[in-house]
Amino acid sequence: MKGKILAASPELLLDEIFSKTVILITDRHDEGTVGFVLNKPLAFHVSEVSESLKNLDYQLWEGGPVATENLYFLHNLPGIFDENLPVTGDIFWSGDFERLEQLSRENPGILNGRAKFFLGYSGWSPGQLEREIQDGAWLVIDRPDFDIFNLNPRHIWAELIHRHKPQWDLWRNAPSDPGLN
Repeated sequence: MKGKILAASPELLLDEIFSKTVILITDRHDEGTVGFVLNKPLAFHVSEVSESLKNLDYQLWEGGPVATENLYFLHNLPGIFDENLPVTGDIFWSGDFERLEQLSRENPGILNGRAKFFLGYSGWSPGQLEREIQDGAWLVIDRPDFDIFNLNPRHIWAELIHRHKPQWDLWRNAPSDPGLN
């Protein structure tokens, strides 16, 4: 599953957390699966949540409902950070906050279009995600066929549904709460 994309199925339209989400799976191990929601921007920036990263005026994203007080980041600069967990292709998950703090002082622009910052993550216990996929809650896409660092969050879910599951096209423009329609 690591490196795959999950697109929420229409079954999740009424789910307050995962409706119309696109998630990149970043790790899978004996304790479960971890991923980050790619298309839910928050109303504030990295510089607003950490004094030591005050020069990083980058958009923050809602990574998921787990550990929402923690900051995480993905990037495509493996030579810049010492601690990198390869996710897929040129996408890495890093926890090298010491280097990130240094970059925020010396060259904050180097991350422009090359990193994505999240509060929280999406997590599943062993077997949980597989059951959800089997139950039809998620469309699984083998690898990102788009730039995760420069995507349009308002359209990526609908674009993925259209490209990979056209029989769900009816739901592409559905409101978040179909009861309000």
